[in-house]
Amino acid sequence: MIELKERLQPNTAERAKPQKKEHDAESDLLERSTARRESSIPGISSRAQSDSFENRVRAIPLKPFPSKHEKLYDRNAEKLAASAQRHAHELERKAEQKKMNTRLGIALAIVLCLSLAMFFAIPHVTRITKVSVRGMQTVSENDVVSALGLSSEIHLFNANIAEMEKRISADPRVASVRIQRVLPDKLVVNLVEREPVAVILQTDEFGTQSLVVDREGVVFGKLDGAAQISPLPVLSGIRFEQFTPGQRLPALLQPLLADLDRLEKTDASLLNAFSEIKIVKVSENDAELVLYPVTHAIPIRTQMKLDKAMLGEALLVLDILASRKGTEKIEEIDFRTGTIVYRVKEAQAG
Repeated sequence: MIELKERLQPNTAERAKPQKKEHDAESDLLERSTARRESSIPGISSRAQSDSFENRVRAIPLKPFPSKHEKLYDRNAEKLAASAQRHAHELERKAEQKKMNTRLGIALAIVLCLSLAMFFAIPHVTRITKVSVRGMQTVSENDVVSALGLSSEIHLFNANIAEMEKRISADPRVASVRIQRVLPDKLVVNLVEREPVAVILQTDEFGTQSLVVDREGVVFGKLDGAAQISPLPVLSGIRFEQFTPGQRLPALLQPLLADLDRLEKTDASLLNAFSEIKIVKVSENDAELVLYPVTHAIPIRTQMKLDKAMLGEALLVLDILASRKGTEKIEEIDFRTGTIVYRVKEAQAG
């Protein structure tokens, strides 16, 4: 055995020698390559170059690369945080909505209570107990209150104002009416009565009546029912088959009534110089006027139009004729054509 070991040892040594040679060769090659890499740059020593490289390597911060588990954990954490934030917002929104619903419920309850209170209290508090009438001249307050038709069940909010105004307007003396509600229990009635512009002499089987007419041609009453009316022009020649207050005159007379209204406001003295204005019907669509002066016996015939110039001229002519003799033969003066024409009475056979 000893001999065999001795025999083997030389072989092992012999095999080790070539390996050592190979290792020496590799070491020489590595040294030569390293010497080439670390060969000095002209002007810079190899030691300085080595120190500079080491400093640069130390200056580069090394960041650890996150593992797959760390990335997955970060994503899950972000999802959980976003989900928690959404949930918090949802809870906050629901809480705010609940507060709003509570406030709305309280407000509705208050409104309901007030409505019920008003429903039962208003009819008693606003029952109409006072009426004020303005603009009365010939219409009495009793007439107005009677037309309102008030009762214990009528209050300010269920009163039919339009129907009340209609009933009051049915009185021919009323031109217009407007009713106002005044809290808590009052009605104010504003009347505009018709203003007469002339008096119509109506003769029937009962005698002669004096009727008043306004500028719209509405014959709204009798003169004895009108209080303190200033002197008005008297119209004759108008006949009613059966007179009832509120009747209207034909449209043919509307321009004449408008002229009378205007002259009364501007030149009333000219109208007062004539005691009567007679309407003479010529045709269905035409008529003439005959004016009877107060201080002269000669009438004036003219068209269905009155103005200041024509009346002034007619009075002037009458004054001139009054100073002359023979005027008793003049039957009338005709102003219809614009030229003054004297109509003489026809001689009577004796």
